[in-house]
Amino acid sequence: MFQAESFPYAAVDGHQIIELPYVGEETSMVVILPADGEFETFEDELDVDRIDTLLAELNSEYGTIELPRTRNVVWASRGARRFGYGSIVYTRCRIQRNG
Repeated sequence: MFQAESFPYAAVDGHQIIELPYVGEETSMVVILPADGEFETFEDELDVDRIDTLLAELNSEYGTIELPRTRNVVWASRGARRFGYGSIVYTRCRIQRNG
């Protein structure tokens, strides 16, 4: 998926967060891209309060998002239950702010 338009976006402590609404905008997917080299630390420190803090920083910004179309993703349950989710999907993505 490659898309260029305005999305809720934030850059916090080197981490990038973007919210991608689904059709109808009743549901959305939030993508969090940890800072380079900080994935494990970010994952270990992630909790509901941290997610709330990151989401509170979202503002509409124009940019591009590129997510690979692949079935080769890793489904992980480690830590996901802390947030009430059955699993979290890890994959590669690229977010570029254009404004």
